[in-house]
Amino acid sequence: MGCSCAHACPDTRTTGTSTGPNTLGTESVMKKLMGGVVVAFALFYLLTQPQSAAEVVRGAGNVVGDAFNALIAFITALFR
Repeated sequence: MGCSCAHACPDTRTTGTSTGPNTLGTESVMKKLMGGVVVAFALFYLLTQPQSAAEVVRGAGNVVGDAFNALIAFITALFR
């Protein structure tokens, strides 16, 4: 199945080639790099400020718990 436009477009589904900006897998490399940077920052923060890191995790847990309780309250009110 080819392109329906007036100019000649290569059909990448049949040729197996791609002409997009991610032909070399740069998106995958960037995702891995950013993941590594986030992990390194988290470890640095944990090792240099353990009390603050614990408060951040505790606060994030409270946010998740509050959101879960709100969802349960919504579902309970919905079926009353």
